[in-house]
Amino acid sequence: MKPGTRIYSNKPFSKKNWEPFLKGDSLPILEETRTRLHALLRDRQITFKELALVIEHDPALCLALQQLTVAQNPDSLQQINGAANCLSLLGMQELVKLVKQLPVVKPDSSDPQQQAYRSALITTSMAGTLAATLSQQKGSNSAHYARWATLLAGAALWPWLLQQPQAQNWLYYLGQGLEPEQARRAIWGDDLKLWQQWNGHAHLPPLARDIWNPGHLPTLGQWRLLRRHDPWDLPPKAGRPLLHLCQKPEMTVVLALSLAWHLHINSNSRRTRRWLQITAHWLGKPLANIVPLVREVQFHSATRHHDAFASGIHSYLNGGVCDEQHPASYRWIEVNGTAAVSPLAASPVADGSTTNPATTSTDNKPKRGGLLAALERERAQQEQAAARTATQTTEPTIRPPKSLIPQDPEIVAPPSQPAGAPEPASQDSVSSLQQRMEQNPASFGDWNHLMTSLLDSINHDIGLPFAAVWLPNRSRDSMRLIYQSGLPADHPLRAIQLDLQQTNLFTKIMQRNAAVVVHKDNRNSLLGSLPMNIRQQLPEFFMLMSVSAGAKPIGLVMAGTLQGMRELPGQSQYQQFKQLCHSASTGLAYLREQSLRQQATSRS
Repeated sequence: MKPGTRIYSNKPFSKKNWEPFLKGDSLPILEETRTRLHALLRDRQITFKELALVIEHDPALCLALQQLTVAQNPDSLQQINGAANCLSLLGMQELVKLVKQLPVVKPDSSDPQQQAYRSALITTSMAGTLAATLSQQKGSNSAHYARWATLLAGAALWPWLLQQPQAQNWLYYLGQGLEPEQARRAIWGDDLKLWQQWNGHAHLPPLARDIWNPGHLPTLGQWRLLRRHDPWDLPPKAGRPLLHLCQKPEMTVVLALSLAWHLHINSNSRRTRRWLQITAHWLGKPLANIVPLVREVQFHSATRHHDAFASGIHSYLNGGVCDEQHPASYRWIEVNGTAAVSPLAASPVADGSTTNPATTSTDNKPKRGGLLAALERERAQQEQAAARTATQTTEPTIRPPKSLIPQDPEIVAPPSQPAGAPEPASQDSVSSLQQRMEQNPASFGDWNHLMTSLLDSINHDIGLPFAAVWLPNRSRDSMRLIYQSGLPADHPLRAIQLDLQQTNLFTKIMQRNAAVVVHKDNRNSLLGSLPMNIRQQLPEFFMLMSVSAGAKPIGLVMAGTLQGMRELPGQSQYQQFKQLCHSASTGLAYLREQSLRQQATSRS
C-alpha cells in the first residue's frame, strides 16, 4: 500500500453476517446473457458447445448450472469441467427452465450494489478467458477446466457485493493498491473457514476450492522470487520448489484472477505491471509476448459486454488517468451505506497518481484516439528498450541473493559474459520466430520445418556457434543427432549415439521439461556418468534443453561452442535459447494435435 492511503477502522464481518449467504439463494445473471440464449435456443440445431460459449461468459449462470447439475447428479462433481458437461447431464429443457427462473441485472442499473456486482461478474468472466489463454500458453493443464474453475473460484464474493453495501470496501482497498487477498483480510478477517464452508455448500469444482488452501500456493518469499526471476534461472535449492508449485493448476486460477482484478482497477498501474511480469516468469516467456495476449482478452471482454470500465480498457486507453467514475476511485462505504469520500475530491489511483475533476474529462466513452496513442506509447517504449539493449557492451545479469546460491557443483546459469563476447545478431528475428511458433505454428507445414527454423535462429540470430536436435529411436533406448546448424561435416557429434538405458545427464533431461548449462566448472559432476569417449567428444561449453509436443519431452536441443573458441555465450543468449525452445514446444504441441485430428478425420 502506498504512503498516504487512508485506512478506515472497520470490524471484520462475523459469522452472523455470513448466515444469509450460506442459504445459497440464486444470484442474478447478466441481462445480455438471457437475451443471447433466447436467440440461440430458437435454433433447433444448436449444440451444447455453442451454448457453452455464451454461458461461460456469465459466471453467475455458470454457478447456477454447476449447482443444479451436482444436485441432480451428486457423483458428477469430479467430472464437470465446463458448461458443456453440465448441459450433457441436464439436457436442454433444464437450461430453459433455469434461465427463465433466474433474475437478471441490467447494464443501466442505478443501484451501486448491482453495479459493483455486475462489474465483478464481467471481471471474473475476463479472468476465465485469461486462465484459458494462459493454460494454452503453458501447455500443461486443461484450458476448459482452468476457465471453469476460475469462473467459480471467487463466487463467494458476489452475494456480498449484491446484498451488503460495506462489502464494496474490498474494491476500495484494491483501488488503494492492496492485493485481493490483503483486501479480503482487511474486510473479512484472517479466518478462511467460512469461505471454505460456502465453497463446499455451493458445490464448487475441486480446483476452485483448492485455491482457498494456502498450502497449495507459493509463500510470500516465493512470490517475490517469481516476480524477479524465471524459476528455471534459480539455483536448485530455491528453483526446484518454485518450479513444482508453478506446475500446479491452482497457479493458473490465482494468476488469472489477480491479474484480471488489477486490470479492472487500472490497466497501467504498477501492480498490474507486476502481475504481468510474474505471469511472464511463470510461463517462461518474454513479457513482450504476454502483454498483447492480455490486451486482446481485455478488448474482447469490453466488446462482448459493452463495458470499458470492468474490462479495464477505459484506463488503458486513457494512459492510466482515471476520472471519478472509474473503478479505481471506489469510495469507502460507511455502515449506514453512505460514501465517506466525495467523488469530486481528488482520489488516489492504483499507480500512485491522483485525479483532479477540473482537468479530467467527464466523457467516459473510450475514444479511438486514445487507443492509437496507447499503441504509440507501447511501441516507443519497446523501441527505447531495444536501443538500450543494443548499446550495451555486456548484458546485465540478474542474480538471486547469495544466500540462495547452493554449494553443490550443479550450476544452471551460464558464467558471466566476458567482454567482447558476441551479442545476438537480431532480436527482432528471434521475437518474430517466437510469435510465429506460438501463434501461427501451422505456417511451418510440419515439425521438420519448425525444428530447422529453430536451429537456424539459434545459430544465426542468437549468435551461438552451433545448434542441434537429438531425437530418440523408436524403442527410446538410444538417441542421436538428427538436425544441426553450424556443425562442420567431420564434427564428432554427428557420429555419437547416446545410451538412454543408463542414467546420465541426457536421460534425466529427457524425463521432464528442464534446461542445463555445462561448462568447465560443472562439467565433471554433470557428465561423470557418461563414458569417457563420449565426454571427450562433447563441446567444452553447451546448453541443453528438452522440447515436448505434449506432456513428455520428445527430444533435446543442444547449442554451444566449437573447439578452440574462447569467448563464451552470455546470460542474454541463454535466456533467448530457453525462450525459443519453450516456443518450439508450443508449436510442436499444436502440430501434433493437428496431425491427430487429420488422422481421425481420414479414418472416419
